Amino acid sequence: LALLHRGVATLPESTQSLFWELHGHTADDEIDDRITTNNFEVAIDGISQSALFPEIAMLNHDCRPNAAYFFDERTLTHYVHALRPIYPGEEITITYINNELPRARRLRGLEKNWGFKCSCSTCTAHPSLTSESDARLEQIASLQQDVLNDWTESSSATPATAELLISLYKQERLDAS
Repeated sequence: LALLHRGVATLPESTQSLFWELHGHTADDEIDDRITTNNFEVAIDGISQSALFPEIAMLNHDCRPNAAYFFDERTLTHYVHALRPIYPGEEITITYINNELPRARRLRGLEKNWGFKCSCSTCTAHPSLTSESDARLEQIASLQQDVLNDWTESSSATPATAELLISLYKQERLDAS
């Protein structure tokens, strides 16, 4: 904790200001809480690391976001890219979780790790729509695990299988996937 406090204290003033604008969700140490709540997992030379990018951490979550982020290990830069047109006045959103999980698992993960109940249009849709969505997500997982990841000669994968997967992704608005 002392090292984390020293690290924040030695940041440039403008970066410190951005750091203090971040929110946490536990009653623990205010610096550790902000870092734990807002960090991103990145890989550097194949080793998983935690990194905090305050500007990107301030983006809100949506299970069907309009932007995605990635980390460029070569330049140590974290990028955000629009997945579709984002219109004036529209909030830029990213997903905090694996958004290919069924609704109940997404909700539990967001509550546990970030301390909020998701209120995106996908999670708050009518139960009949969320069950249809969960069925499509299960079908996506099944196609990936059971069909498309089978690289043996006896694989049943066809171009039509891949087209079905793409169709399911489009129906679910999983643009980054």
